[in-house]
Amino acid sequence: MATGRQRFAQQQIDAAARSVPEDPSAVVTAVQAGAATDGLALVTVTYLGAKMQFRYLTSYTPVVGHQVVLGRTGGDWYIKGRLGGFPPIPGGA
Repeated sequence: MATGRQRFAQQQIDAAARSVPEDPSAVVTAVQAGAATDGLALVTVTYLGAKMQFRYLTSYTPVVGHQVVLGRTGGDWYIKGRLGGFPPIPGGA
């Protein structure tokens, strides 16, 4: 029989599993000042109509309008990077 602590932990795991997006992509809608050089800054994205804030990997420079892939380590969500070529940027890049 599970203890109260074990039941609580399992409830948290179950809740996290239900919140996993099937298509973990979102669109960047706002970037904090300094976000291009500070991987600890938060970036606002729209995911399934909801605005949320995430951290991002320092190898990615967030830009409003980018469609990005979300990842999760433990219970923390973050932006892994931009989906290649989507949306297209005028003049390349």
